[in-house]
Amino acid sequence: MKLYLLFHSQVKLLNKMKEEAVKHKDVELRRNREIAQLRKESRKRENTIRSLEAEKRVKDAVLKRKQEEVTALRKMQRGPLSNKAAGRVGPRHGKLVECSPLLSVCLSLSVSFIIFMWFLLL
Repeated sequence: MKLYLLFHSQVKLLNKMKEEAVKHKDVELRRNREIAQLRKESRKRENTIRSLEAEKRVKDAVLKRKQEEVTALRKMQRGPLSNKAAGRVGPRHGKLVECSPLLSVCLSLSVSFIIFMWFLLL
């Protein structure tokens, strides 16, 4: 009788160990499936982000090109700038801001000549 009880308890213990092993395997399989699903979703999100970024870069390039075209068309439509708008004429009295060295020598000679003549007349 003791042998029978011992055998019976051993069978129960083995069955319980098998059940726990099966439960543990099921839990591990569920966890692995969940991890695989999360990785898949993560890859999907990353691919979506990459494609949206590429689409944005393309749209930005198109927008920049169109803005440059509009700017060029507006410049062509305006025509050449006046001397004052181009910055070649000073803000007061229409004097030249930039002049050639030859012109400045001629102007200084004529002024000195006028002063010399004025002193001669005195």
